[in-house]
Amino acid sequence: MISRPTWAKMRVAFSSELPAYCVTPLQVTSAIELPRETFGTLTIDAPELPRFAYEFTPEDALWAARLILAEAGGRDGLDNLAVLRAMFNHYAFFAHKRYPTFHQFIRAYATSLHPVLRNWQAAKRLMNRRDFAATGGYYRPPHAENVPRGQLRRHLDIQKTPWRQLPEEARALVERVMKGEDDANPIGVATDFVSTYLLLRQKLNEEGSEREPTDDEWRQFTENFRREKGFQWIGPAPELNQKKNAFFARTLSIPGTAAKKRYANLPPDTVHVTPPSR
Repeated sequence: MISRPTWAKMRVAFSSELPAYCVTPLQVTSAIELPRETFGTLTIDAPELPRFAYEFTPEDALWAARLILAEAGGRDGLDNLAVLRAMFNHYAFFAHKRYPTFHQFIRAYATSLHPVLRNWQAAKRLMNRRDFAATGGYYRPPHAENVPRGQLRRHLDIQKTPWRQLPEEARALVERVMKGEDDANPIGVATDFVSTYLLLRQKLNEEGSEREPTDDEWRQFTENFRREKGFQWIGPAPELNQKKNAFFARTLSIPGTAAKKRYANLPPDTVHVTPPSR
């Protein structure tokens, strides 16, 4: 069993570990920075789960486009679509109970959308890079003494980018999927994405090796990643570059099901977007 080293905390915040600052109301975005569209409703179609419906807003679309740009490159393709679908699933299954809006949730989930890096080890690793922007103050001692609080300037820039200045492909993908016009789903009911390749490479570096992980090492690491926490890798998917982002479903039992049904075993189209009524 893999121990839980410090490097495993930096990539993403999971639903039980999300920062408190994202629960409070966020700064209102000027209407001029938002898409002028009517979006669909995120819904669950499963008798095992409570009824759920959430109508996407223009601000959700803005932050979703920023998310895929920061986390998957912002192209209109399956790698970016998979990130969106994972966030839809996670919000519908779990996070809507804590976050009133979808955009609040993804801002809490993705490290790239944090105004300040939550994890001091990540800040320590990045603090000497030219594109690291100190935001003021230091992480709490004793472990983080003299580590400045901050974030990569690229991520801060993405967080401020208005809708019309985001890549056209990112905007097109978000609009199409959030309107319910595209039901493609390469990951089924996966709810989390993690760059396991990056984490494994960092682990090797901490052990004194500068080499890249082998394919077998990466696959074994990914198969075992947070398994004790109920994470189940979706397995190889030729259409996805999972060395960029690996996708995981949850083997957690669904509350209230007598046969202890699991989220990972739900049909792949359990969470979907209903188009807006005209």
